[in-house]
Amino acid sequence: MVKNLSLQVAENPVCLIPDIVYSQPPAYFGYTSRALKMHFVRLAEDRLGAQEKTKRPTIVWIIGGAFKEIAPLKFAPEFAYLAKEGYHVVLIEYRVSNEAVFPAAVQDAKAAIRFLRAHADKYGIDENRIAVMGDSAGGYLAAMVGATAGMKEFETDEWEGYDSSVRAVIDLYGPTDLEAMVKDPDNRYFGDNFKPEVQFLGPSATHGTWRLANPISHITRETPPYLIFHGTADEMVPDSQSRLLYEALEKKGVPADLYLLEGVYHARHEFWQPEIKEIILDFLRRYL
Repeated sequence: MVKNLSLQVAENPVCLIPDIVYSQPPAYFGYTSRALKMHFVRLAEDRLGAQEKTKRPTIVWIIGGAFKEIAPLKFAPEFAYLAKEGYHVVLIEYRVSNEAVFPAAVQDAKAAIRFLRAHADKYGIDENRIAVMGDSAGGYLAAMVGATAGMKEFETDEWEGYDSSVRAVIDLYGPTDLEAMVKDPDNRYFGDNFKPEVQFLGPSATHGTWRLANPISHITRETPPYLIFHGTADEMVPDSQSRLLYEALEKKGVPADLYLLEGVYHARHEFWQPEIKEIILDFLRRYL
């Protein structure tokens, strides 16, 4: 059977562009460097190699993994809905706690944002419309990126001269006060001998380090809007952590919404349902 079709392009397909090196921090005692990569989920260009003519709002996605391991592409297919709505989604790698302790991961996320601004014309990035989004440890890093605009402690010299601030933050069940997490007698999910927060901060962390690592310490009236999701049955990161962040944002007059998912545990499928995606899209339309 032979059938002829005459078609018009109603929409561009969504594609994945992997393995773009955005940063090369030192590794192996400073003798080598570690290539950190980002991966784009976006609408395909009309022709290969075409420089993007339309600059689109961009969301930087930071995957979680208890600060000790990451799989940036794990949820890549789920971001097709954002690409189809006209957003670029950039999935980033960052150094985990067995590679480098705080503030390395925060610095990596900020370097990724500077890279995007430095290459805005090449990749079609709207420099003025960048948001950050993450889950669990990635949610924490997103919260830190949003709260620390202009702070030199979290910047490196890669892509120097470009801004690492964002217009909006989406935090899915991320921790906030890491010191409180460690000291909480009811927080026994990982056991006393394995606290990812301790590994993340490093063995020589002082009270000042813990305070520096708390996004609440840096919130001002200029902090961008936050959208926060957390499950009320989360045993790994208690929902009290997101409540603390929300209350601090409210106190400073920063626009913030906290959605508590009744009876939902940590990193469950409920966070990827259509209802959640619609809330995220509404938030991005308002603030990005």
